[in-house]
Amino acid sequence: MLVRVGDGPIFDPNDTKGLRRQGLFGQRGQDCPCGFVSRLPEYPNLGRRKHSMKLFSAYWSQAMFGVLLALSGCTSTQTVLQNSATPAEAEPAIGKATVKALFCSHGSIGARPAVLPPGFETQFATAVVEIDSPSEIKNVAVSDFVLLDQAGNETKFKRVIKVEEFDKPPLTNAFTFAYYLNEGGTRPWNGTLPAGKIRLRISVALLNAPIAPVRFRLKIGNYVIEGPNTGAWPTY
Repeated sequence: MLVRVGDGPIFDPNDTKGLRRQGLFGQRGQDCPCGFVSRLPEYPNLGRRKHSMKLFSAYWSQAMFGVLLALSGCTSTQTVLQNSATPAEAEPAIGKATVKALFCSHGSIGARPAVLPPGFETQFATAVVEIDSPSEIKNVAVSDFVLLDQAGNETKFKRVIKVEEFDKPPLTNAFTFAYYLNEGGTRPWNGTLPAGKIRLRISVALLNAPIAPVRFRLKIGNYVIEGPNTGAWPTY
């Protein structure tokens, strides 16, 4: 086996005479770049090859054992640090609101002037929806409302007439249109979605008369609610 000390020449550690000629026998080695100090022992000038070989072999075994022990210590430390690292805590689950379309109908007014004045509204729609919110949300408004026919053509809303809290008892045997459209069991909505369920009745004016709408879609706050259109309400 050949050995190099520092930047010096390569030599055979078994050749003690060659070591003496090169001035390496009995000198200390250089620090190695890995941080461990590698030193050649200062052999006494015994002049006996066999004794020198035993000393060098003993030193070489101790040096290799020290290096392996140090590397093992580094690996163990790294493993301990990895195992002791606190895992990131999971983000708390954020609840999502559930929405439900309960009813929608559209229609016109009964009596009207023979000649309609400019801006006179004749087409309307009303929808009742339920929102179950995980937390209270204030300053909510209805920002969109459309009726859609089978082909997806839209009849857009002109303006929101009113939004009411719908607090009527559950529907039993009452006529559906009467239950959702008649007065009573409602109060003006203050624009707040409470934590929990709330039913709202939204009434809007339409830009024009819809043709065979089958569905409605509205947006209230960040929630988009879509459902079937029950049909046109009776007009007298």
